[in-house]
Amino acid sequence: MTSDDASKIRWASWVRPSRCDRVMKSRSAERRQRAVILVGALTLLVGCGAAVGYVQGRLSVPTDLAPPFAVERSDVQVNDFSDRHTVVMEVSLHTSWRVLVQTSGIVTSSSCAPEAAIVSGDSVFAVDGTPLIDLSTPHPLWRPLGADAKGGDVRELQRSFASLGFRGAIDGVVGPQTIAFFNGLRRAIASDAPLVTEIAPSDIVWLPEESVTGASCPVPVGSVVHPGDVLAELPPRISALRIGTLPVAMPDLPRTVVIDGVSAAVDEQGNVDRQSWPEISETPSFEAYVADPKTVVLKGDVQLTTPIQVSRIPPSAIFGTRTGKGCVSDGVQTYEGEILTSELGYTLMSFASGSPSEVLIAPDDQQTCP
Repeated sequence: MTSDDASKIRWASWVRPSRCDRVMKSRSAERRQRAVILVGALTLLVGCGAAVGYVQGRLSVPTDLAPPFAVERSDVQVNDFSDRHTVVMEVSLHTSWRVLVQTSGIVTSSSCAPEAAIVSGDSVFAVDGTPLIDLSTPHPLWRPLGADAKGGDVRELQRSFASLGFRGAIDGVVGPQTIAFFNGLRRAIASDAPLVTEIAPSDIVWLPEESVTGASCPVPVGSVVHPGDVLAELPPRISALRIGTLPVAMPDLPRTVVIDGVSAAVDEQGNVDRQSWPEISETPSFEAYVADPKTVVLKGDVQLTTPIQVSRIPPSAIFGTRTGKGCVSDGVQTYEGEILTSELGYTLMSFASGSPSEVLIAPDDQQTCP
């Protein structure tokens, strides 16, 4: 080998490293790359942890996970209270009632119809051209009442006239004013109605109430009638109406029963004001009851006539209870009130001197009620 060849070999060895050198350099590069990736991952992990910590610090703890704390006070809500209860009504009925004629002749006019009312002081039928006066009295007129006739039946007649505008004395004696008022009723309906000097049963159609409806009308115009014949027939009517079982009345205030929107006053024994009976008898509930009284129950809602304001109190806040009364405290002042009833976990109370806005839920055992 020449000196030139040896020189070339040394040059090549310097220019191209050996395979061993290349492998070493490659492994060194990989280690550097792994170190960079590891450092980046650690940096990202630390950043995420910091972000999560920041977010958790900013968010509030959910209510369900928050630690419990003792509630010492409760706000007091004030509402209107009507003390409404659904009740079963007890009903007594008169059997089907008939409008009878007490004279003979031909029916010359009739305004009778199932939907039309027969009202005291009016005239629905005329016989032989003379109007028959519909008149409500406690008992049917049973004798002619001429001048100076006396008795309880005369007084009943005068009271019936008074409800129609009669201004004479209700003294149980037939005088000129009583006869004149009856003639005025007849002339107001038929201007040519003959004047009478006595009030006879044949001139009157008796009504047990001031107004009745729902009549069937079996006698058409042109029919011949005789005393005792039926001019109209009415469905069963109320003879007594009361609440079957009275709810506990607290507070002791006037109450009203409502049946299908019809309101009627109720006394302390549960009896329904009779003035409302005609209107109640026209309600769908009453008609269903009359159609099948053995299986249908007549119901109503009894309530305070005028609602009162009550306060909703947690039962634990009440102390010193006695005879339907008790006390509550707001921590500063003690309030005495009437305990009415309970509703949805609260006790309803009425305070004469004004309701507290809040109360202690568990007042001191040593608290006294005046």
